Amino acid sequence: DHRIAMSFAVLGARIPQITIGQKSCVEKTYPEFWADMSRHLGMRYDAPPEMVSDAASVDADVQMPLPADERSVVLIGMRGAGKTHLGKAAAAHLGWDFIDLDHLYEARHGPIMQTVAAEGWSAFRERELAILKETLSTKSARTVIACGGGIVETAEARAVLRAHWPVV
Repeated sequence: DHRIAMSFAVLGARIPQITIGQKSCVEKTYPEFWADMSRHLGMRYDAPPEMVSDAASVDADVQMPLPADERSVVLIGMRGAGKTHLGKAAAAHLGWDFIDLDHLYEARHGPIMQTVAAEGWSAFRERELAILKETLSTKSARTVIACGGGIVETAEARAVLRAHWPVV
């Protein structure tokens, strides 16, 4: 599955000796994936030659605020996909912190469904976005961050995620 290959490719930046046997599985949904990984994270892959040439054309003046191997990893995906489980395991292996944004939300505001029932989805999404922004600001390095399954439902949250790399 292309999503698993992409997830493990990003984890390969931190965990050595991950092998993806069929790298071409991402071509249908994200043909630039390997070039983007090289461009944004400075990673090297045994990628198809046409992808490597794209990565070589990246402007050398582009600078990341943190070294690629120090930047926090943000996990997104459908509810129940395993973001918390995978995130805890990756953080433990790396010796990094782990934050689950749903757990953080509930520690501050109570159960998510209670907020939704009392104030609606938009109130929940606004608070969720504020927690995402705060977390990316205060934990921009050496942290695995698991987002709630619906984090990508608002344009503003998607823009915040787009501005951060890596997002898996």
